[in-house]
Amino acid sequence: MKIGRAVFFTGFLLLSGVIARADFYCTTQSNGESFDATEYDQNSAYNEVIANCQADPYTDNNQCVQAAVCQELDGGGGGGYISCTVTTQSGQYAGSGADQGQATAAARDQCLQSETSFSCNAGSVVCMQQ
Repeated sequence: MKIGRAVFFTGFLLLSGVIARADFYCTTQSNGESFDATEYDQNSAYNEVIANCQADPYTDNNQCVQAAVCQELDGGGGGGYISCTVTTQSGQYAGSGADQGQATAAARDQCLQSETSFSCNAGSVVCMQQ
């Protein structure tokens, strides 16, 4: 009974944290399956979405990492454009666009000017609304 309460309480804390303090949203996909996570901390959201994807026996672990994108949630009205940064082991590359797809593609294009397509596609992506 005590364990049941602890699990329920922990679940409540996580749920309230997602609703009240969520600042980062991450998503990924692999083999037709999609996963997302919303957390106060960007690294927590990123790690959670990757872990959930890789825990699924029908997904490819490399695809889970390569397809992962995160964005900072805008508390207000928004508008404007999206900027994304691709981070590889060698550097960071920025791009912007009208939507996340355009911004990610622009950042990867910048990366491809200096690195291989494998490195650029394996890099992590973080996007923010401007």
